[in-house]
Amino acid sequence: MGRARAITAIAGAAAMLGVFPMTATAGFGDEHTYWGWVVVRNPSMSSYTPAAADRGNSTGGGVQVHHLTTGRYEIKFDNLTASSYPRGGLAHVSPISSKPRICSVSNINATGSIDLIVAVDCFNQAGMPVDSQFSLSYLASGEQQGTLGYLRVLSPDQPNPNLDDFSSFNSANGAISLTRFAAGSYRAHFGDLQTAGGSVLVTTMYDDYACRAGQWNGLADEVTVDVRCYNSAGTLHDAYFMLTFMDGLGVKGFGGTSVAYLRATRPKTSSYTPPAAFRFSTESGTPNVKHLAKGKYRVRLPNFETGGAAVVTAVGDGKQRCQLEALPTAGSPKKIDVHCFTPGGGSTNSPFVLSFLQ
Repeated sequence: MGRARAITAIAGAAAMLGVFPMTATAGFGDEHTYWGWVVVRNPSMSSYTPAAADRGNSTGGGVQVHHLTTGRYEIKFDNLTASSYPRGGLAHVSPISSKPRICSVSNINATGSIDLIVAVDCFNQAGMPVDSQFSLSYLASGEQQGTLGYLRVLSPDQPNPNLDDFSSFNSANGAISLTRFAAGSYRAHFGDLQTAGGSVLVTTMYDDYACRAGQWNGLADEVTVDVRCYNSAGTLHDAYFMLTFMDGLGVKGFGGTSVAYLRATRPKTSSYTPPAAFRFSTESGTPNVKHLAKGKYRVRLPNFETGGAAVVTAVGDGKQRCQLEALPTAGSPKKIDVHCFTPGGGSTNSPFVLSFLQ
C-alpha cells in the first residue's frame, strides 16, 4: 500500500472511532481488560466460525472469520467493543506457513459500538496479496497494575511521531512517546515502567513491510524499546506499526491466565531454556527452544493443552523476519514451530520472541 492510501486508511479509521492523531498519554479511567484471539486455519473459506480450540473472547461472545478477497480478512469478536471501555487496544498477527509470508493489521474498529472488527491483510514475499493461515491476538487494558505498555504509531515519518492516544497505554500511568532516528529506525519510551527482562511484540499496519524489535532496556525511570522496519527489499523504511511491551504478564493483561511468553536468544544452539528474565508462564514447567534446522525452531510450552494462539516477532540486529510454521491444536506440552527468513525468502537463523495464549 502506498503512503497516500495508508494515510487515507488512518484518517478513515480515526473518523470511525471518533479519534484523531495526538500525542499519547498514559491511559484512561476504566480498570477492565478485554482480550480476544483466533487461529485462522481455513484462509480461503468465505465465512466461518473457527472451532472452539481456535478462538477466545473475554466476553464469552463468538468469533467469526470473513474472507473478503485474496489475502484480506475481517475478524469479528462479538461484544468486544473498541469504542467504549477500555478504549482502543492493539492486535498482533503472525502468518502460519512454511513459505515466507507477511500479515499486517489494516484496521481495528467497533461496529455498532458493540462488536470488534480487526482487519488483516496477508502478502507473499513479492508483496502480492495471498490467502494465508494466521494467528491473531487482541488486548485492550485499563489496569494500572503490572508491567504493560503499548502504542500505535500514526505518523512514522516524523522526528517525534504522533501516537494514537486512543490505542496507547502504560500501566504505570507514565508518558508514552516515540523517537525516530532515521527512516525505519525508532525508539519507544514508556515512562515509569521498570523491568529487568520482559517481552515485546511488533506488528505492521497497512503494508507488506516487516517490523522487528531491537533491544529493550529498563532504565531508572522508563522502559525503552527499539524497533526497525524494512520494506520487501530489506531496506529500512518508515512504517506504521503497533508495539506491546510486557513483563510478568501475557497478552491477556494483568491477572490473565493460560498465557506465556519467551525470548529465544541463542539462534544456533540445538536445545536450551530461555533466560529466566525473558520468559513467563502462568502454568508450571520450564519452556524449551530447539533448533531444528537453519532458520527453523520448535518451542515447547509445558502444561498447555488443546487450543491457543501464538504471535512471534524477530529480535535483534539484522533484517530477518520470523513467522509461525506450525501451531498444532492438540498436544501437551504445546509445540509451536517458528521459521525465520531473509528478505529474499531464504531460511536464516534469528533470535525471536513468542507470546502464547489460550
